[in-house]
Amino acid sequence: MASFGSWEHLLFYVILLGFGSIVNCQEADIVEDIIPEVKRVGMTAKLNCTVARMKQGAVVQWIFKNPRGDEILSSGKDIQVVNEIKGGVKDYEILTFKSKTGDRTTYQLVISRLRPEYNGDYECSISMTGVAADKWPRKTGYIRVFQAPTIRPGSTDSVKMLEKGSNSSLVCDAIGVPDPNITWVRSDGKLLPNGKAIFRGRTLPITFADVKFSGLYKCVADNTIKPPAVSLAQVYVAQEPTVRVLQDSVGQFANGQLKAKLDCIVQGYPTPTVEWVVLDGPMRRVLTDSDKFRTTKQVRPQWFQSFGFLFTWVGHRITNVSDCQKTPRRFLRHGIGYVSLRVSKRWVPKHLGVEGSGQTKSLLL
Repeated sequence: MASFGSWEHLLFYVILLGFGSIVNCQEADIVEDIIPEVKRVGMTAKLNCTVARMKQGAVVQWIFKNPRGDEILSSGKDIQVVNEIKGGVKDYEILTFKSKTGDRTTYQLVISRLRPEYNGDYECSISMTGVAADKWPRKTGYIRVFQAPTIRPGSTDSVKMLEKGSNSSLVCDAIGVPDPNITWVRSDGKLLPNGKAIFRGRTLPITFADVKFSGLYKCVADNTIKPPAVSLAQVYVAQEPTVRVLQDSVGQFANGQLKAKLDCIVQGYPTPTVEWVVLDGPMRRVLTDSDKFRTTKQVRPQWFQSFGFLFTWVGHRITNVSDCQKTPRRFLRHGIGYVSLRVSKRWVPKHLGVEGSGQTKSLLL
């Protein structure tokens, strides 16, 4: 007959064996949550899936929950997708780490050179032979790929041509992660059509277009990821031509050696054509570049054009009236400005090498 101590030891071994059997009957499982990763484009992301009680026939899989459909990235340590190698570094890699006690294994999914399309959810699952797929252990983590803003050129305005008094808008379309904020300003520092210096939003409204709305507009897309994206849009508002002269009169000696210049400034859109005309009673004679006359043109901001007419030889035969006349491409109206060039005689000592013409003539522009 066994003693009390013998029965006590026997009961202990029975309980220990039973506990061991229960442990051995437990299925494989994912024992820790998957910590998400937030990285910028071009960096490396790592997701950890820690499993325990792995048995024969149980395999760890990583799956990308692509909007177009699930994509199996790995099975065990084997990569199942195209895996490019650049600079000795693979796009995808599976690393495994054993716990100190040896009862747990971490399957680490490493994705190098992150691209915007890698943004999304990643599922770790344990496939088990003889177990229905909907019963497999699963846990999900995610990768957020931060992307600096970029402008979508196809849906962003670069040039806008408007009729005076019309209504329209400027559109600036940008992408990025997180979604960028869009701000409109004018490059010349002037106020926007809404009367404010800044407008926030994808679409900048333009109501009752006016000539003063013409100019260069800038949209800035920013989501705190540097650098911000910038796009420029040129706005043209059609206007009839206007003209003004810089001087009411220009004087010079008629000695055949000195120069005189007449200037007028023209504004209009589309760009007007300009010509200089001599008015001789009912007759009109268009002046062109020659050895005695030369025209110059300088484009200024806001479609101002400065036209100069240079008399390279001032003599007593210059007479009558000259007309700075502009002809727009779309408008029938035109403007005329007048300037006078007075050619007068003056006696100059011969030792200066210049003599007067002995006459006084007038040229009006």
